[in-house]
Amino acid sequence: MSSSNLCFYCSKNYYARGWCINHYMRWQRTGHPLGAERFSFEDRFWQKVNKSGDCWLWTGAQYSTGYGVLNIGQNKLTGAHRVGWELQSKEEIPDNLYVLHHCDIRLCVKYEHLFLGTQKDNIQDMLNKGRHANKYGKTTLRN
Repeated sequence: MSSSNLCFYCSKNYYARGWCINHYMRWQRTGHPLGAERFSFEDRFWQKVNKSGDCWLWTGAQYSTGYGVLNIGQNKLTGAHRVGWELQSKEEIPDNLYVLHHCDIRLCVKYEHLFLGTQKDNIQDMLNKGRHANKYGKTTLRN
């Protein structure tokens, strides 16, 4: 068998991307064929952020609502904007607060575009920006 049909890391049979099935599955789970120990949680987070524009957009998985989502361990999912706020502020989010967006871009994780607020603040922000549905279920947008 030629070396091009063998895994780059262990010389088992090739599966995809030059790796065996084990290394390929580790890459899918952790972002590296040798496993998560190669990257810190923070490194794995930033690998999935596109900083090329004014907003820093999450490029990883998304909830059906359009917000970024990631697994923070023990199969617990949380919003990417929440993790972004905690990583950049170096503070935990109090239990009674939400992470809100100044920019209204659900995938944005840039600290300067995020702020903490209550559910009441979130609703008031929505109303002030005209992002609420009218009595017919249609979203109204103010300029």
